[in-house]
Amino acid sequence: MKIPYKKKRDFISLISAILWGIYAGYGFTKESPNTFDYLTLICSVGYFLYFLFDKKVYYLTIRDGIIKTRKIFGKSIPLSKIKRIILNDNKYMLITDKSEIQIDTKIIDSETLNKFNAELEKLNVEWNKKTFTNNV
Repeated sequence: MKIPYKKKRDFISLISAILWGIYAGYGFTKESPNTFDYLTLICSVGYFLYFLFDKKVYYLTIRDGIIKTRKIFGKSIPLSKIKRIILNDNKYMLITDKSEIQIDTKIIDSETLNKFNAELEKLNVEWNKKTFTNNV
């Protein structure tokens, strides 16, 4: 099971790449482009590569009983070793004896989040709900 990012998040990265690209193109139409024009081109290419990376590599992947985050040096834990799941307002914490993974639910589509919840419900683990308040 592959859990992608929200489409809105991907769309914002693509729009940013296009806008930086337009601004860089405008800067290069001048007679003598300056350093800032080259930086805008780098920003445009960076946002576009970020968009492609998010499309190619998903936020979470569940395969062969292992859940893995999308980070370059991401964490992976077997689903069978999860001892406890802590629910927060916008995060899940999957805890094993040796490690934990935090999953931000704000950046996952609601349909995919429902499928992910169903997958977690299959596990026979302890669920805790925590709400954090700011006491000032």
